[in-house]
Amino acid sequence: MVLYGDTAINVSVGDIGLLGGFKIGHKKVKQWPHWSLAYNYRYIDGDAQLDAFPDADFHNGTNAQGHNVIAQVGLLKNTSLAAEWYHTRNLESVSDDDYDNRLQLDTKVKF
Repeated sequence: MVLYGDTAINVSVGDIGLLGGFKIGHKKVKQWPHWSLAYNYRYIDGDAQLDAFPDADFHNGTNAQGHNVIAQVGLLKNTSLAAEWYHTRNLESVSDDDYDNRLQLDTKVKF
């Protein structure tokens, strides 16, 4: 198991970005039966960092908070299947019902 975290602070405006999570399973999923499962929570104020740096799949980058889960399994040598789920919302949202859900499926082939 790997635990990780990161912070970003824009001292000129006082905005912050926080990320914390964990990963279990194989370090690199290269073949069957390798697998991994990862989770992270993110909180990113609107001006915590340049808009070019954040993950655009995560609620378009900044001014958001939420969860990210990634599951990956090896299928063949150098081939894997991954599913990634985002459960995010805008920081200015007033209701807990305003979460967006995004599911991405990827087939990865290395050659």
